[in-house]
Amino acid sequence: MLLAERKTEEALSMLLDSVEIIESNSLEISKRKDMLVGQLVATSNQPCIKYSDLKKALEGLIKLGREASAQELFLKVFASRLQRKIDSFLPSCMIFPNTYTATLSKLFFSTIMEAANEFDLLFGEIEPHASLLVEWAESEMEQFAHLVRENAPSLETTSALCSACICIQASLNYCIILESKGLKLSDLVLFLLSQHVEEVIDKNFRRARKMVLDLSSQYETLDQSWLVGLHFSADALTNISLRNNVKKFMSLIKDILDQLTPMVVLHFRPIIMRKTHQLFDKYVEIMAKEIPTFCEDGTFIYPKEQTYFKTETEIQQLALLNSISAITDEFLPVAISKMLESQGELKEPDKGLENLASISREYKNWRRRIQHSSDKIIEHFCWQYVMRLIYTRKGKARLDAHAYLEVEGDDLIGDLDPLPSLAFQALFARMQKLESNVNEELFGKEKVQKAVLSGIIEAMLTWLSNDQEFWRMMEDKSRQFDELGLQQFVLDLHFIIEIAISGGYSSRKIHQLGSAIITRAIGAFAARGADVQSALNEDEWFSHVAKAAIRRLMLVVPLSRDSLQSDDNNIFLHDKVLESGDVSSSWSDFESNSIDSFASLNKAGVETPGYFSSYE
Repeated sequence: MLLAERKTEEALSMLLDSVEIIESNSLEISKRKDMLVGQLVATSNQPCIKYSDLKKALEGLIKLGREASAQELFLKVFASRLQRKIDSFLPSCMIFPNTYTATLSKLFFSTIMEAANEFDLLFGEIEPHASLLVEWAESEMEQFAHLVRENAPSLETTSALCSACICIQASLNYCIILESKGLKLSDLVLFLLSQHVEEVIDKNFRRARKMVLDLSSQYETLDQSWLVGLHFSADALTNISLRNNVKKFMSLIKDILDQLTPMVVLHFRPIIMRKTHQLFDKYVEIMAKEIPTFCEDGTFIYPKEQTYFKTETEIQQLALLNSISAITDEFLPVAISKMLESQGELKEPDKGLENLASISREYKNWRRRIQHSSDKIIEHFCWQYVMRLIYTRKGKARLDAHAYLEVEGDDLIGDLDPLPSLAFQALFARMQKLESNVNEELFGKEKVQKAVLSGIIEAMLTWLSNDQEFWRMMEDKSRQFDELGLQQFVLDLHFIIEIAISGGYSSRKIHQLGSAIITRAIGAFAARGADVQSALNEDEWFSHVAKAAIRRLMLVVPLSRDSLQSDDNNIFLHDKVLESGDVSSSWSDFESNSIDSFASLNKAGVETPGYFSSYE
């Protein structure tokens, strides 16, 4: 009668209290029990049931030994509630593309938290991994990840990155709270969302890369009306353009890094740092193209793309190096350090020291990669500088083996004041001018100054070491290579090394290259059957003579800014320097009188060597 009247509570109480009746009428009571279970299940499945009524129905099922059914019904109700909330919220995702994941996270995790609390009250301390609660929570996390991906804005946008970062931050914070309930969902959440977050990060850096490629064309449209009536030099305009360019590049980096949350930095830090380096490397590659490539035939290769600024003069190119070094040593490290410091907000004492060591190691490796990328544009500048120094506009080499082969004259060792050959004297003059410009344009950046100046010497020695035509002639036994030629060559090499030493930018590579070149020249001399020991003095003698030559040349190569002023359109030795007076591309024609002419100029008190043009 009670069952027929759907008085489930009274019927349940009677069934539980009538033990003797149950034993004597077990079959009949079993049927009544099943009917009662059915009524309790039907009550639980009502769509608008109050939680108090649901709780009573589930407690009845538990008392009847149907705990598994009670758990399923319990979780089904919470799943339905969650779905109704989701259906109500989803239409507004497009309205709030940046923050929709925060609301979505709150809906899912607050429902799971409420379910976990009530689950403990109803079913007691059940091993979480043995319950349906964990399985249900994991299935809801899969739905959550699916909705995050499905409703995300276009992946390459800042909004997509912002929403993905907020999602990770909010979700993992909720996971920390749920761990107290025995629900460990952090690993699952990261597994489900990692691919999406990584893809969003990648797409945003790809977008930034495209914008880097378009930097020059974007700057062509800049409003320059404020320049009307003002007079700027080409160098000044280039500096303005470079500053704007650097600001634009750093804004691209900042737009990405500003979206990152501490949890995203913690778990995706290596990817972000790698992508940042790759973006900077591409930027350096593009900027390096602004330095025209000088070919051996005397022609320039300019970038095919139209650019907003040109770096044709030495001052402009040094300004470009200054901009790159500012990004390398200041802007990027500060931005990345700020990003890494955000992890200090996370409370993970057990992993603190381990994370700190890992971060420090990753940061050092990242700095090395950034520096390597920055070095590439310095190497490009140095190589182009040396190429313009060695080759004329007509494609003739100012330095070749003729300067040391089949030369006539007295033994160099017997000379009271031997000097390096004209090519290396010219290099010395150019290095003096370059040092002045470097010190001014790269003021306060000693490391970059040294890299540029030592890079020039290294590039010069590298060219000399690798030039096949030069060594083909030097090692051709049919050509005369006597003691004077060897002595002059060794002195020239010691001279170029001493230039670096006296300037304070010597390097191990310079010494290694110089030593290897001298050794090869001595080998070419010895291969002709000549006595090397009698031809050469000790290395100390050549070093001493080279230092003395530098002191003498300092007297005739003025170092003032005015006297070093050059034509803005020519940052290399003018062709007339080596071609005036019907001088051929070979240095051998005037090698015999180079020392005497230089010494006589010095004695006569002439300030500038005759083979330098006015701007050199």
